[in-house]
Amino acid sequence: MKKVTFYIRPQDYDNGASAYEVELNYKQDFSKEAFLKDYDKLIAHVNKHYHDAEFIEMKVATKPQQGFTKALLESIGNEIASVYGAVCTGVKCFTKSVEFHCNEYGEKFTTLMTYDEIKQEYAYML
Repeated sequence: MKKVTFYIRPQDYDNGASAYEVELNYKQDFSKEAFLKDYDKLIAHVNKHYHDAEFIEMKVATKPQQGFTKALLESIGNEIASVYGAVCTGVKCFTKSVEFHCNEYGEKFTTLMTYDEIKQEYAYML
């Protein structure tokens, strides 16, 4: 991997600010494992440049974390999608969050939630 994407949620996200993504590009090719090994250092580096960040996630795929299974996350994804009349078409797990891929009558969208947010909002499904 020569680039990695970071999801950044600003501090005023709950007041209508939009989350955004930034990419870091490297000349050298690194393995996924190398990025994951240096997760905390990379997050700290991005945080230095984006002071308004409330939450930063490095979008490098991992297995489900914190005792979740992919099947459970897909069920939760369908619950999330149903609010919009959509279906969950897949989930992508990261170190501290999950990205839910949804489809509403051909219109694709994603939503990202931290594991803590999932535990709080979907406790009845756990």
